[in-house]
Amino acid sequence: MILQTQGYGTLGKDWHVQESCSAGFCRVYFLKGGSITYSDMQQTRLLDIGKLYVFPSHTPYSINHTPENPLCCLWYHFDLFPVVVDKLIEFTPDRALSALLDALIAELQEGHEHSNFYISLVQALESYILEQGAFSVPDPALLEILRAIRASYTDHSFSVDHISAAFGYSTEHFIRSFKRSMNITPYQYVTGLRMAEAVRMLMDGIPVGQIAEAVGYSESKVFARAFTERYGIPPSRYREYYHPGA
Repeated sequence: MILQTQGYGTLGKDWHVQESCSAGFCRVYFLKGGSITYSDMQQTRLLDIGKLYVFPSHTPYSINHTPENPLCCLWYHFDLFPVVVDKLIEFTPDRALSALLDALIAELQEGHEHSNFYISLVQALESYILEQGAFSVPDPALLEILRAIRASYTDHSFSVDHISAAFGYSTEHFIRSFKRSMNITPYQYVTGLRMAEAVRMLMDGIPVGQIAEAVGYSESKVFARAFTERYGIPPSRYREYYHPGA
């Protein structure tokens, strides 16, 4: 499990999530306030304040809030590879989990997100989530392919054709098989990996041009366009957008 981004606070009135394809990572929200609606291909429902939610990594979905009653939450983006989450998971915190979540919020509010104590709290939350067992793992053949993609997705020379050939498939067959298993095309999967790494680097204050090069884009303009298409805002605004009041 890799922590990509994190935060606590009330989000802006224009905030929303619209994943038209699989996100490739999990949003984990502990809801503290607001009126929030979740929708996927199977359901539309209001989410409950006071509960912890793990959102799908491999199912398209949307989250919206009422601008007059915006979302306030503790939130994390986790890369759970090789675990796959294909449905919304809901937890009603018991006393121990409530204490853990309250401690995480307190540490973030104090600006202690780099302290050893805070890191140990995040690890405890990760362990709690994974121990619930409401997840699946790709079959071994697909897992080998996913690992190969993850090892090379930042290369400027990366191509679906090369990955297909490396595993003995025609490109067309590889794309069809991959999408059938993952609900996403190989290209969309790679883009998701690149965007997730870009977000992590943005939150660390790394310049946009340097990020574009690091995640596999030869031109900053191409990266910025891909980022904006995925998140609805340019990379230069992401930190401000996801850290209200910062």
